[in-house]
Amino acid sequence: MSFKIFRILRIKTISTIIHIVERIFYYPQLKKAISEVTLDDGNPESIILDVGGNRGQSIKFFSKVFPKKVIISCEPVPRLFKRLQRLESEKVKILNIALDQESGAGIFFQSVLEETSTLILPKDDSNWGKKKSQILGVSPKEMYFPITVLRNTIDDILLESGVSEIFLLKIDVEGAELNVLKGAKQTFKDKKIAYVQLENHHDDLRDDTSKEIENFLNSFGLIKTIQVKHSFGNYYEYIYKRV
Repeated sequence: MSFKIFRILRIKTISTIIHIVERIFYYPQLKKAISEVTLDDGNPESIILDVGGNRGQSIKFFSKVFPKKVIISCEPVPRLFKRLQRLESEKVKILNIALDQESGAGIFFQSVLEETSTLILPKDDSNWGKKKSQILGVSPKEMYFPITVLRNTIDDILLESGVSEIFLLKIDVEGAELNVLKGAKQTFKDKKIAYVQLENHHDDLRDDTSKEIENFLNSFGLIKTIQVKHSFGNYYEYIYKRV
């Protein structure tokens, strides 16, 4: 077996292990947390916007927790987008875009571990980044490669799709959470987002924007209500509620 094939299998195996462990340990905790802080608004026009569709784990999760809600899932990585298309239905719509603070074509950094692809590269001197590279068996310089993607904002998506309100906005974009939120300023001003669920890393991969994110959401009347730790790494899922 060649080294290249061995490395591909190693990365796929690690990715599969992560998803299995998350499904067993993380998602039951998330389900409990969401049931404690969110109530279906009963509005058939409000949707769930899944920013960072990945393998479709959030689509499957929200489809069970909120079966009446339409889910719009955004995923810029070509292979993952094709995989998500299998889940399309009357209740699930898939968009091959990256959400950002502005619209138009842009550079996106696809990772060898596809679920960690991002708009914002990690720091070169990140200790956690170096550790991840070692675990995956690749050098830090080989971790990401640029691709051109179509970017859009949440404000534009609502205008283009005719969606009246976002019941729950879920964001998992590997460090670009603030960019996504800034692309929804008008939607927040109009009070069209009831809940926000986002991932936040507490490591040295990138600059810590957690305080800026919290201040941004607080300014629009959304308050952090609960947090759930993921199974791997030092990162958490935070849920904000409009009050």
